[in-house]
Amino acid sequence: MRDLFSMGCMEAFFAVIVIYKEMKYCLFKQALRLGLSVLELQVLWIAANFKGVTLNDLAIVTTCSKEELEVVLNFLESEGLAKKVRSGNAGKRIIEVTPEGKDLLEEVPSLVTASCSLECIDSETLQTFRKGAFKLVNAFGGWKIVEMLNQQEKHEKKE
Repeated sequence: MRDLFSMGCMEAFFAVIVIYKEMKYCLFKQALRLGLSVLELQVLWIAANFKGVTLNDLAIVTTCSKEELEVVLNFLESEGLAKKVRSGNAGKRIIEVTPEGKDLLEEVPSLVTASCSLECIDSETLQTFRKGAFKLVNAFGGWKIVEMLNQQEKHEKKE
């Protein structure tokens, strides 16, 4: 069997679509159990894992419009799960997850095991997949996303 990097463009695209569909279904089940939409869960997770994330960053990563994300952020703020904070002299707004939001996210790993059968995939396979995904995104010019992911990886190594 060929790996993702030796496949043709259409084969790689098909593989990504299949993985995306399955992961989105898994996220849907998790979000539903937490009382959130998939996008609300994604935004909360991204803000918790990438320090200093802005609305623009969220728009790039989620491929949603800023208007859609404002609605999501307003909901997360009203639920006490996240907040928008002015940062620095430029007055840029960053998204921070509240302690309540972090507590809610703590429930996600147990939900993954309960609803997505990821326990059968070892951490080395997931790490290899993640690194391969970084390479693909970088090859396609998704520099901003790769920059954010690399920042997270450096942060994880420090901890």
